[in-house]
Amino acid sequence: MTQTELDIEGPVIQMHERLASHAITIRQPWAWAIAEGLKSIENRVWRTRFRGPIYIHAAGGGLRAGDTDGFLPKLVAAEQLRYGEVRGGVIDVDKLVHGALIAVGYLTHCSSDRAALTEEDQIWAVENCWHFHLRSVRKLQRPIPCRGALGIWRVGGQDLGARLSDR
Repeated sequence: MTQTELDIEGPVIQMHERLASHAITIRQPWAWAIAEGLKSIENRVWRTRFRGPIYIHAAGGGLRAGDTDGFLPKLVAAEQLRYGEVRGGVIDVDKLVHGALIAVGYLTHCSSDRAALTEEDQIWAVENCWHFHLRSVRKLQRPIPCRGALGIWRVGGQDLGARLSDR
């Protein structure tokens, strides 16, 4: 099985929360789409060698002008491809969580070749970026408030560690 074929399901997904020690901060509504299982690619201008369980952190602060540019057409395309129909294509931006860990998944690999991506992944991929492949993402039962950081960062601190162990 190659890294691109790797898919973590069943009992292993339950271990993600215990195994994850890193996170990536993503602005809303993109973080929401990842947590909902609709977006499987995160685009960055930098490459990562990190592989493994990773938390999805919804960036703090509200939406800024331009944060949702191009989002709705991609959401509609992802819903159409995944479900065979559009299930709404709309989200309530006032209910989006900010400044918290909201999901956990697995970063399987990082690529820059958009043409080699699946049709579903191509919906979200941006030209001239590195594509972080996120698989088996599951929403946390409840968000865990914490500060984010740039890059892929270590989840830690006594306060946050206690909240994670209570899960």
